[in-house]
Amino acid sequence: MISRLLRIPLSLKILLANSAIVALGALAGTIVTVWHVQTFPNDFHYELIAFFAAMGMAISFVVIYFVVKLALTPLDRLQQAVDQVRQGKLNVQASTGALSDERFDRLTETFNQMVATQAQATQQLHHLSQKILQAQEEERQRVARELHDQTAQSLTSLLVRLRLLERAQNPADAQKHV
Repeated sequence: MISRLLRIPLSLKILLANSAIVALGALAGTIVTVWHVQTFPNDFHYELIAFFAAMGMAISFVVIYFVVKLALTPLDRLQQAVDQVRQGKLNVQASTGALSDERFDRLTETFNQMVATQAQATQQLHHLSQKILQAQEEERQRVARELHDQTAQSLTSLLVRLRLLERAQNPADAQKHV
């Protein structure tokens, strides 16, 4: 029951906290005022009214501050996760907590899905980069082999022709080999 009550939307938490403060303040103020009027019938009671107004505002401020602070804790966790992602940490998952309302839970779930998708895309990009580098290296080696083999064949052919040229007996044979 209490955990269900704590997971209601933030606006209802604030409304319920204010309603409780007003109801308890009105009850306490009425009891004390009736007692004071009966005990001191000839006194002015304006100081008592001012005191209750000030106390009601102070209590309301403190209670609402803590209700909002607790209710916004999931957003603080989400902000911490966002900051970590900005620093390049893609294995971050934000948690919701027991006091979170449904809207914060959906926001956190969406963020977690986005981070997971980003991490997966980064991993795929890294894998594809590796494949591209490997393909480039294989192509470089293939071209080097072809250049080496073709150059070696050309040089061997030239060497054979030079030997024939050296052995040529007359200028006509030499001309034929050149």
